[in-house]
Amino acid sequence: PIIEGMIEFAELKPGQVVGDLGAGDGRVLLAAEKREPTIRATGYEGAPGVWLLSKVRMHLRRSKVHMLCKNFMKEDLSKADVIFTYLSIASMKKLKPKFDAELKDGARVVTHAFRVPDMQPEKERMVTMSFGRGSRIYSYIWRKTS
Repeated sequence: PIIEGMIEFAELKPGQVVGDLGAGDGRVLLAAEKREPTIRATGYEGAPGVWLLSKVRMHLRRSKVHMLCKNFMKEDLSKADVIFTYLSIASMKKLKPKFDAELKDGARVVTHAFRVPDMQPEKERMVTMSFGRGSRIYSYIWRKTS
């Protein structure tokens, strides 16, 4: 339910550039690609074992998603139309200035569990899982201030 909610909040359009920061095994990007097959998706995962699992997953599903074993803080996000994250509040604090500097006007950021500090989400939803526990997802539209 969380991934479905995140994909819904992303409002994916054909040909968009989509990134997942801390992409884990790639399941969010696989779901995004299934919803909109023409997206150009890249996942960034720093843990080599998890990254390798994601590469196997992409191969088995014949996915066009690119999975990189890289530190997303060192990557250029300026072409992204949509960014997915499921990162700690400490990571979100570090990402906000990067987003401010790099994201284009109108880029969408969809987060799971942790809000972007000092920002009001465009959308917010509590998602309840089958075992009764809930989690929040948030959507932000990035606006250039200059």
